[in-house]
Amino acid sequence: MARRYISLLLVLVSLLAFASGCGNRSLFVITPHLEQLTDSHGGETRIENITDLKNAILRAIQDGVEKSVFRLYSSSNDAKADVIAACREAQDDPLGMFAVDYMLYDCVRILTYYEVTVDITYRRSTEQIAKITSINSSQRYREILEEQFLDFGEGFTAEIQYYYPEQYDTSAILTELYYSNPLKSVAAPSLTAKVYPETGNWRRILDIELTWPESAETLVARQQGLSERAEALLPELPDGEIDGISALFSLLCETVNYLPNPQRDLESEPSLDSTFTAYGALVEGSATSEGYALAFKALCDLAGIECRVIRGRWNGIRHAWNLVRCDGFWYHVDAALGDFTAAQEEYEPYSFLLRTDLQFSPTHAWTISSYPVCNGPEVEFAVEVAISESLESAEPTEG
Repeated sequence: MARRYISLLLVLVSLLAFASGCGNRSLFVITPHLEQLTDSHGGETRIENITDLKNAILRAIQDGVEKSVFRLYSSSNDAKADVIAACREAQDDPLGMFAVDYMLYDCVRILTYYEVTVDITYRRSTEQIAKITSINSSQRYREILEEQFLDFGEGFTAEIQYYYPEQYDTSAILTELYYSNPLKSVAAPSLTAKVYPETGNWRRILDIELTWPESAETLVARQQGLSERAEALLPELPDGEIDGISALFSLLCETVNYLPNPQRDLESEPSLDSTFTAYGALVEGSATSEGYALAFKALCDLAGIECRVIRGRWNGIRHAWNLVRCDGFWYHVDAALGDFTAAQEEYEPYSFLLRTDLQFSPTHAWTISSYPVCNGPEVEFAVEVAISESLESAEPTEG
């Protein structure tokens, strides 16, 4: 009987010895952020090493779990340091940086393992975390961004497996989409793009937010109105690409009132309102050079004429115009100046129609490497191209 009591006493002493190894409740706080909590709880999970512990914490973050308990079977001499390292690595992971506000941990030695409790406070909701889309190519990223742009979406969050900044330049992609789709581009969104982490990791999370100046319903109605107006305005073009492009040029000069861009501060972006869009030009009847350029491209798109919007300077002032492909060559077309300079009686309007780089370079400046070379044979106009009488019934309406 005495031996049994002695044995029990030895067990109790052993338990106390094991417990003292990691018995003090410890607090570890990781770089704090802001925002909100989620409601969830976790169960017990067996963990063999630090990497397993980090991955288990990341799975908890993915599920929005607030509290998780893990069994750590570690041969390390410093279990507390292992837990700190695992929590830090999870926090430094793109998912942790995006979703977590801070973490607390508790480490207790129990016989042959350590019971590790991790409490996570989130800066993102469970729904926000669940909506992260895994993307493995820049082409897929562009497709998702294009869907958001065309549908006036509010943005999305993407996990990029192999991130290269030049391939995932959201601002550049949106700019290209905007100037390539004038019948859809009735407004330009404000972009907020955050990358987690900003440097040092092939895998990143991109959080994209798009803010539109009007409601989606209003913008969809404008798209519809613009499409109907453009189709109604488009005349039956004469045969020959030169004559067809000339007819569209004349149409804009006759139906749109040119508003020179009042913002001439070369260090800041102009305030973009409807006059900078094809909607302003074709529906409201007034536009800046950018509105003219987008309207001209919209009409060319409907007519099956290859056309691009080019942005640069005219006499040092922000200005936009077009490049069109005619008889196998690219040419410059500036309908806004064709209208404006004719009104000022400075030039013949056709001085800005189907011109080469050499003819445009004295007054216009652009990033040459970003656009096709315009070096075709020079086009001369003896007389103005007549505009269809149907234009008289297509006067601009108030938008």
